[in-house]
Amino acid sequence: MPLMVLSMVLLAGLGKIVPVRASAGSSADVWVIKSEAKPRDFSVSSTLNGRLEPESRIDIFGRGNKIKLNRGTAHVRAFGQVEASVGDVKAFAMDTDFMLMTGPEKNTIVSLTASMLVKSGGKSWILPPGYQLVFETGAGRRAPLPAEWLANEKINFETLENADDATIGTNDIADNPAISGEGLIGKEIRKDGLYDVDRVELIYRLVRSSAFPELEELVTIRLIQEGERITGDAAKLILGRVPGSDIYVDLPHALPQVADSTRKPVVSGLVKIWSDRMVEVMASDPGVAFGIMHNVTPNIPAGYLQAGYPKQAQIWEEEINRLLPILKPLFGDEIQAKIDEDFRIVRRDSFEIRQADYSGESPAKYVGEIKFTNDQLVSKARILILGNGFMQSALTSIKILEDQPDSVRITGVFRAEGGRDISYDFAYDAADERISEIKKDGVSQPNSLSVEQFVN
Repeated sequence: MPLMVLSMVLLAGLGKIVPVRASAGSSADVWVIKSEAKPRDFSVSSTLNGRLEPESRIDIFGRGNKIKLNRGTAHVRAFGQVEASVGDVKAFAMDTDFMLMTGPEKNTIVSLTASMLVKSGGKSWILPPGYQLVFETGAGRRAPLPAEWLANEKINFETLENADDATIGTNDIADNPAISGEGLIGKEIRKDGLYDVDRVELIYRLVRSSAFPELEELVTIRLIQEGERITGDAAKLILGRVPGSDIYVDLPHALPQVADSTRKPVVSGLVKIWSDRMVEVMASDPGVAFGIMHNVTPNIPAGYLQAGYPKQAQIWEEEINRLLPILKPLFGDEIQAKIDEDFRIVRRDSFEIRQADYSGESPAKYVGEIKFTNDQLVSKARILILGNGFMQSALTSIKILEDQPDSVRITGVFRAEGGRDISYDFAYDAADERISEIKKDGVSQPNSLSVEQFVN
């Protein structure tokens, strides 16, 4: 006779959990939490906090890493990896605030603080923070949410920190480091500092040991948005997982929305992959391509410039200017006029983008895409010095420039010129291979030079 597995039902009026029988042969415990006339807060130790709006019901499976909204609306703060279902839609979140809503004809997922992966009917979507994904009659529609509504909702979420109305504690759900907020994957994602090759390889090794088959794509979605902290070799590891994945399929629509929502640099090389995908979309469905290019994309360079990332603004500007001439001949006069207006929007900020990027005055917030670790930078600086006839002395120093990505300041080096030793101080940008802020024998030089121009 099969074992009868106990489930737990929260009695809405009593605010406590009591055991009732579940169906025979069930493979996992299920906690059913309901609300009636008032909202009800709940929490699962180390995994999530949440709040049900009135007349709502949510089922929590196993250790709290799977939830299903059956009725109403749920606000959820996930501390680890969580699979959340509403209707036939599955959303995958990690260290994220999000909302689930269900009704007779519509299911909705809302992401508030970090991108999520959503799957339904064999399709996948990247859901950036500040966006909702609405499913009606099986079709999914992604749209931005009003800024004022988002701000209010984020304030409401802060009260979930002390959710104690209906707590399922560690006596009910055993801690599992692989899926809890203390899990190693979450720790590695949350840590400060650069994502170098060793760190990214560790994250993907941990992903392979997880019970979530979707976790690799979710982690990749999160990492591609950390462009300012990812080194060049680590970027190659991450980008290598994009082609052939569901991320690659959704990239034309999703990446402009991610850029518009976060205003953070994406991993180096990803905008070029997006641009190449857009050429494919233009060939197969010009109308869809125009919708992507016209609705969000033209304002992205200006958005990055305002956020303090002129280098990222320039990357987007160059790719958009490459794509619009390909798109324009595919349409008649009316659409061509709109594309011309998109050109004007992009070009409007072109001069300011280049001034910010190359003027020699780095904006205080500019962080740019990082390609090298500090150790790699120091090594490249030493190769530059020793390989080009410079001599070091007791005064020589190599200092990492925190406000300029991939750059060091080299001081106190000498080179024999005209029969005597000439002192040099300068800044070295290892990513662009440029020398600036040059002092020769204590005299400031006016120009920024390529490394080849400087050493010859």
